[in-house]
Amino acid sequence: MSKLRPLAAVFFVSSLVASCAGHPLGKQEYCNPGAHCTASGVITIESRWQASLNAGHSCIALALPDAFFDKSNDFDAKHAVVTGDTFSQPIDEPGTVSYHYEVEGMRVDANLCRMAMTVDGIHTRDGVIWTKSH
Repeated sequence: MSKLRPLAAVFFVSSLVASCAGHPLGKQEYCNPGAHCTASGVITIESRWQASLNAGHSCIALALPDAFFDKSNDFDAKHAVVTGDTFSQPIDEPGTVSYHYEVEGMRVDANLCRMAMTVDGIHTRDGVIWTKSH
C-alpha cells in the first residue's frame, strides 16, 4: 500500500501541472485590465472592425487599425498568439446601447467580449506575422 501513495501523489501533481499548462489562454493570469498581455486562441473576424481572440469560454475584443483588415483573410479562423495592452470594455449608461467605440483611432466592437486589447502583434501558428508598425 505504501508504494501506491507516491504514485498517487505523482499523478495528482502531474494533473495540476497539466491543467495549468493546458489553459486556453496560456498566460491568462497576466491578462488583467491595464496590463501588457500575451494570449493565444483562434482569431475570429466577423466584419471590418469586428475582430476577437477566442479561447474556450473566454474572448478578447481586438482593437486593430484599418490597414489590418485589408489582410484579415490571412488571420481569420487561425490559431494565433496575440500581444498588446488589455482593458475592460466600457459599460453602457442605463437606457443606451453602444455598438462600437474607438481606442487610439481603432474601432472596437462593444458587445463582443468583456475585455479588449490594443494589439501590438499577431503571430499565427502557420507563421503569418502582423505587427502594429506594418
